[in-house]
Amino acid sequence: MDIRSSALGDLKLRELYEAISNGVLQQGRVLMLDTPLGKNALVPLRARGSARIGRDYSYTIDVASTRDDTAL
Repeated sequence: MDIRSSALGDLKLRELYEAISNGVLQQGRVLMLDTPLGKNALVPLRARGSARIGRDYSYTIDVASTRDDTAL
């Protein structure tokens, strides 16, 4: 199987494939999401944040889902 980089930001298709094939669970992860969609509905793959003194902070989280009823 040939897996190449995706255009989903800097997220690589291999990372997404490994997350899904290894069982997408949040157990034992440093970053876990708690959403109204339910346990393990969205699993974080990568998080980036920025903050400056006197300014708002922002976070961007790339997630994966194995549910086909969840639009990402």
